[in-house]
Amino acid sequence: MPGKPLSLPTSPNHWVFNRAAQLLVATVWISATLFGLYILAFYFAALLQGNPAQWNEMLPGLYDTRTESATLGIGLHFAAGGVILVLGCIQLITYIRTTYPSVHRWLGRVYISAALLTAVGGLIFIFIKGTIGGLVMDIAFAGYGIAMFAAAWLTYRHARAQQFEEHRAWAIRMFALAIGSWLYRIDYGFGLLFTDGLGHSASFQGPFDYFMDFFLPAQFTGRGSIHWPA
Repeated sequence: MPGKPLSLPTSPNHWVFNRAAQLLVATVWISATLFGLYILAFYFAALLQGNPAQWNEMLPGLYDTRTESATLGIGLHFAAGGVILVLGCIQLITYIRTTYPSVHRWLGRVYISAALLTAVGGLIFIFIKGTIGGLVMDIAFAGYGIAMFAAAWLTYRHARAQQFEEHRAWAIRMFALAIGSWLYRIDYGFGLLFTDGLGHSASFQGPFDYFMDFFLPAQFTGRGSIHWPA
């Protein structure tokens, strides 16, 4: 008989799955934000203080007085990269997008600009100095930078054209690429922990290293590769 549709009870398994998904999202947001703040506090702050040699304490050989242009490029990469990790979490919050659209738009302009600068800075460093892993890592990380630049540009273009479904899809891809650097370090840590360094070499030219060069970018550049809660 006609009437109000019956609502099916929510199963305990469904409730657990939803809570687990929310916990995962919260973990990503918090940890990505902390990682972004760490980048700004350590790497970019060292550049502002005129002490980029401090970078070598964490990543030996990153700063080299013989390649000042590469230093500027990677400094730009660090500064803008920290910004996109922090702002990306804010931009994906539905409440802010719907309640304060002007805030979302202005933060979006900063976010996209930072994403473009992150890509350009990283590419400058790769083309001038190269990565620690040699040609294979150069190719993989350059492709990663190009993918970031393309995602940022398409996010902007679709927003300008008021194609908001496409805009949202590319914005999610852009954020997924942004957290790729964080996931890269997490995966490396677990990989080395559970395999005792199997396939890894100090020059980052082992089988595991080559796999990792391409593994994360390949996950995030495909259509529909990640779904974010509305």
